[in-house]
Amino acid sequence: MTPIPRGCVAGERCNKGGLMPREKRPVRSRNVARDMRLDKFLKLYRIIKRRTGAHEACEGGYVSVNGHTAKPGKELRENDEVIVDFREAGKITRVRIKKLATGNVVSPDDVEITEEVARPDVK
Repeated sequence: MTPIPRGCVAGERCNKGGLMPREKRPVRSRNVARDMRLDKFLKLYRIIKRRTGAHEACEGGYVSVNGHTAKPGKELRENDEVIVDFREAGKITRVRIKKLATGNVVSPDDVEITEEVARPDVK
Protein backbone atom coordinates (compact mmCIF):
# COMPACT_ATOMS: atom_id res chain seq x y z
CA MET A 1 0.00 0.00 0.00
CA THR A 2 1.32 3.42 -0.94
CA PRO A 3 1.83 5.88 1.88
CA ILE A 4 -0.37 8.99 1.78
CA PRO A 5 1.65 12.19 1.31
CA ARG A 6 1.58 14.62 4.20
CA GLY A 7 -1.37 17.04 4.05
CA CYS A 8 -3.53 14.77 1.85
CA VAL A 9 -6.75 12.94 2.73
CA ALA A 10 -7.40 9.31 1.73
CA GLY A 11 -9.77 8.98 -1.22
CA GLU A 12 -9.42 12.57 -2.43
CA ARG A 13 -7.26 14.14 -5.10
CA CYS A 14 -4.04 15.59 -3.88
CA ASN A 15 -1.78 18.03 -5.68
CA LYS A 16 1.14 15.98 -4.40
CA GLY A 17 0.64 12.89 -6.52
CA GLY A 18 -2.74 11.92 -7.99
CA LEU A 19 -5.62 9.94 -6.47
CA MET A 20 -5.08 8.46 -3.02
CA PRO A 21 -6.38 4.98 -2.08
CA ARG A 22 -9.94 4.86 -0.66
CA GLU A 23 -10.90 3.33 2.64
CA LYS A 24 -13.75 0.83 2.70
CA ARG A 25 -17.05 2.67 3.07
CA PRO A 26 -20.59 1.31 3.33
CA VAL A 27 -22.45 1.53 0.03
CA ARG A 28 -25.86 3.23 0.12
CA SER A 29 -28.61 1.73 -1.95
CA ARG A 30 -30.12 4.14 -4.45
CA ASN A 31 -33.63 2.81 -3.75
CA VAL A 32 -33.63 3.88 -0.09
CA ALA A 33 -35.34 7.23 0.44
CA ARG A 34 -33.34 9.71 2.46
CA ASP A 35 -34.77 12.34 4.75
CA MET A 36 -36.29 15.40 3.09
CA ARG A 37 -36.46 19.00 4.33
CA LEU A 38 -39.92 20.21 5.33
CA ASP A 39 -39.98 23.23 2.99
CA LYS A 40 -38.92 21.08 0.03
CA PHE A 41 -41.58 18.48 0.90
CA LEU A 42 -44.35 21.10 1.00
CA LYS A 43 -43.33 22.45 -2.41
CA LEU A 44 -42.62 19.08 -4.05
CA TYR A 45 -45.98 17.58 -3.05
CA ARG A 46 -47.78 20.77 -4.14
CA ILE A 47 -49.18 21.64 -0.73
CA ILE A 48 -47.67 25.12 -1.00
CA LYS A 49 -46.89 26.54 -4.44
CA ARG A 50 -43.36 27.90 -3.91
CA ARG A 51 -40.53 26.85 -1.62
CA THR A 52 -40.10 30.41 -0.35
CA GLY A 53 -43.78 30.42 0.62
CA ALA A 54 -43.29 27.10 2.41
CA HIS A 55 -40.26 28.55 4.19
CA GLU A 56 -42.26 31.60 5.33
CA ALA A 57 -45.18 29.43 6.50
CA CYS A 58 -42.80 27.35 8.63
CA GLU A 59 -41.10 30.44 10.07
CA GLY A 60 -44.54 31.92 10.85
CA GLY A 61 -45.55 28.88 12.91
CA TYR A 62 -48.29 27.68 10.54
CA VAL A 63 -46.73 24.24 9.99
CA SER A 64 -46.31 21.46 12.53
CA VAL A 65 -44.83 17.97 12.31
CA ASN A 66 -46.11 15.26 14.65
CA GLY A 67 -47.77 17.87 16.85
CA HIS A 68 -44.75 20.19 17.23
CA THR A 69 -44.18 23.50 15.43
CA ALA A 70 -41.44 22.87 12.87
CA LYS A 71 -38.73 24.93 11.19
CA PRO A 72 -38.16 24.77 7.41
CA GLY A 73 -35.05 22.60 7.81
CA LYS A 74 -36.83 19.85 9.78
CA GLU A 75 -35.98 16.47 8.28
CA LEU A 76 -39.09 14.43 7.45
CA ARG A 77 -39.33 10.66 7.43
CA GLU A 78 -41.97 8.14 6.45
CA ASN A 79 -45.03 7.96 8.75
CA ASP A 80 -44.67 11.59 9.87
CA GLU A 81 -47.82 13.74 10.03
CA VAL A 82 -47.54 17.30 8.70
CA ILE A 83 -50.29 19.82 9.54
CA VAL A 84 -50.50 23.09 7.61
CA ASP A 85 -52.82 25.75 9.02
CA PHE A 86 -54.15 28.03 6.28
CA ARG A 87 -55.89 30.45 8.68
CA GLU A 88 -56.92 33.08 6.16
CA ALA A 89 -58.41 30.46 3.84
CA GLY A 90 -60.20 28.82 6.77
CA LYS A 91 -58.83 25.31 6.32
CA ILE A 92 -56.32 22.93 7.84
CA THR A 93 -54.46 20.40 5.69
CA ARG A 94 -53.19 17.18 7.28
CA VAL A 95 -50.66 15.10 5.37
CA ARG A 96 -49.57 11.59 6.39
CA ILE A 97 -46.34 10.58 4.62
CA LYS A 98 -46.49 7.02 3.33
CA LYS A 99 -43.35 7.12 1.20
CA LEU A 100 -40.78 9.85 0.47
CA ALA A 101 -39.70 10.42 -3.11
CA THR A 102 -36.03 9.89 -3.92
CA GLY A 103 -35.95 12.50 -6.70
CA ASN A 104 -38.06 15.34 -8.04
CA VAL A 105 -40.86 13.12 -9.36
CA VAL A 106 -43.64 12.36 -6.88
CA SER A 107 -46.75 10.22 -6.90
CA PRO A 108 -50.11 11.09 -5.30
CA ASP A 109 -50.04 7.63 -3.69
CA ASP A 110 -46.98 8.61 -1.62
CA VAL A 111 -49.04 10.76 0.77
CA GLU A 112 -52.49 10.77 2.32
CA ILE A 113 -53.95 14.30 2.33
CA THR A 114 -56.96 15.33 4.42
CA GLU A 115 -58.43 18.84 4.41
CA GLU A 116 -60.60 20.10 7.24
CA VAL A 117 -62.55 23.29 7.76
CA ALA A 118 -60.90 25.39 10.42
CA ARG A 119 -63.07 26.63 13.25
CA PRO A 120 -63.13 30.44 13.35
CA ASP A 121 -62.77 30.55 17.15
CA VAL A 122 -59.49 28.57 17.14
CA LYS A 123 -56.26 30.51 16.60
